[in-house]
Amino acid sequence: MVFPNVKAIAAIAAIGASILLACAFTLRYEKILPKQPEPWKLGYWLWAGDRPVASPYTPQILYVQVQGEQWPKGLPQAQSYIAVRRIEPNQELTPGLASRLSQEYRALQHDSEMQGRLAGLQIDYDSPTGSLKCYGRFLTRVREELPAGAQLSITALLDWFTPGTAVG
Repeated sequence: MVFPNVKAIAAIAAIGASILLACAFTLRYEKILPKQPEPWKLGYWLWAGDRPVASPYTPQILYVQVQGEQWPKGLPQAQSYIAVRRIEPNQELTPGLASRLSQEYRALQHDSEMQGRLAGLQIDYDSPTGSLKCYGRFLTRVREELPAGAQLSITALLDWFTPGTAVG
């Protein structure tokens, strides 16, 4: 009768346990929870320099491009607002920029005219497809510095979703 080599079995078991442990650490729980689905909202965007158009209804959400710590004058009424910040492609995505965006968001949040209706921040940035991982790290930094409960969204380029990218 042939008995299996106990040392070989122990080594295989140790390797298997190491692989399982490595997978467990790789798939660890992240701080940012997945976003729960929300119902569609009726709304529109208002870009800096554009005059608001009179509307017969109050939108559920209004995306407003802001520059700095102040809202544009003459905003139409909306149930909630999203501050949209444009970042130009030549601007470097630094921790300092992430902090500045968060500080400016907090200033907008405390504007007496908003009365708690600022729901979140949207970043409008045309990241080169090859730089999506860097952009993702920047967005994680922004998310960590925003107040609890503030939504963070982005605009996206169709090219980001092609096979072989960080998204597709």
